[in-house]
Amino acid sequence: MLQFTDIGKEYTEGNEDKILKEVDSLDWLDLPIKNAPMSQGMAIQGVIEEWKIPAKKAALYGMLANFGLYGVQTKKQQIFFVDLGCSICPIALRDIWKQEHTTHILNQSLRGTKESKEYLIYNV
Repeated sequence: MLQFTDIGKEYTEGNEDKILKEVDSLDWLDLPIKNAPMSQGMAIQGVIEEWKIPAKKAALYGMLANFGLYGVQTKKQQIFFVDLGCSICPIALRDIWKQEHTTHILNQSLRGTKESKEYLIYNV
């Protein structure tokens, strides 16, 4: 499920279906990306460094009206941005942690001991 940010509302309001279609079509590449276009590569690098995002992958280009659409992916989330030319604005995020995997871990780890519950919370 895609969750839209309040700060990016002016770029997303009324376009939610189009944005969902665009983010679903992005190609995710492992970092570091070789041969990335300079402006897109610098924008992604700036976002990762400025907000200290532990990114594993990035999606460099999509189009949303006249704005570039980028994404970064961590182990658990995808975060999407529009490139306004002089700045970047976060518009949405999506949890990618698999619910069925979490349920399996819960079923396997909870043995009624305090230690297993603390271990589960720490590692999930």
